[in-house]
Parts: sequence; C-alpha cells; structure tokens
Amino acid sequence: MIKLITTAAVCLLTVTTARTTLGQVNTESRSARLEVLISRFAGETKVVSQPFLLILKPGEKGSLAMEYTGAADSDPQKACRPSTAPQAGTQVEAIVMPKTDDRFSVQITISDRVFAGCRTVGTATIPVFSNRIIGKTLVLKSGETTQVELGPDSVRGEVIKLDVTLTTK
Repeated sequence: MIKLITTAAVCLLTVTTARTTLGQVNTESRSARLEVLISRFAGETKVVSQPFLLILKPGEKGSLAMEYTGAADSDPQKACRPSTAPQAGTQVEAIVMPKTDDRFSVQITISDRVFAGCRTVGTATIPVFSNRIIGKTLVLKSGETTQVELGPDSVRGEVIKLDVTLTTK
C-alpha cells in the first residue's frame, strides 16, 4: 500500500490484478496500457482531475483504488463526518479484450464516492455522500483516446468526464 498526500486529503492507493478466463483469449506477450483521466466539472470550470494507469495483459482484470481517509483540517464541515462514516474514494476496474482488426474491447467500471457535505435532519447533522457506479464498454485501437461525458450527479451537480487512452505493446 502506498500513501499519497494531497492538500485536500490523505489518500491510500491500492492496486490489485486478477486473471480471468473469458473464453479463449490470445494474449501472446502483449500488454495493454490503459490511462484513465477522471475530470470533475462545476459548470464549465474543471474542479479536479484524477489520473489512473493500469498495465494489463489482454483478458486480465485490473483494479486501482484511491481512498480518501479524511477531510482536510480546514474543512468546516469535517465536524459532521464521524470516524465511522464510509470512506470516500474512487476505484477503476478494467479488462481489455482483443477484437478483430487490431481493435480492443475495453470494459471499464468506475466506482466513485465523494463526501458532499452535511445536512441537518431534525436536530441531527449527518454526512451526505454522492455515490456513482459507471460502467462503459469502449472499442479502441492502440494509441486511440476517447472521451465519455456523464451527466451531473444528483447531490453535487458535478459533471464527470472520462478520458480513456489505450496503448498496446
């Protein structure tokens, strides 16, 4: 486990891979470099970008997670978030499968949990999270990049854009 420190939070970065059997896959000695850039926008303004990089063999499932273990001390809403609250973070899972004509099917799932603030319900103040699970299947050639835009989330109103680049060797 690798600890990354940012100005907003302490992140725990965890990498796992697992071999899957999905019919017969000719993996040869190729590897696929999958770059995923998750960008969050408030209107036209980019709020933050998170880059993820997975190196996979075709037919191999990979997972990369970044977990935020706490809010910054300067966050005035930190007080409403108890230590037992679920952790916020982002996880990217992907599998790359070869197709015909040097193309690849990229199945990607993004699980995203963001601390969205505090709400008062009666006399209690409770933490609120925005949770999204996004699944997409893309068809890319090596060296190709595509962008997927997702509508605003219902809690924060942020729009998420995914830039996905595949490079094979």
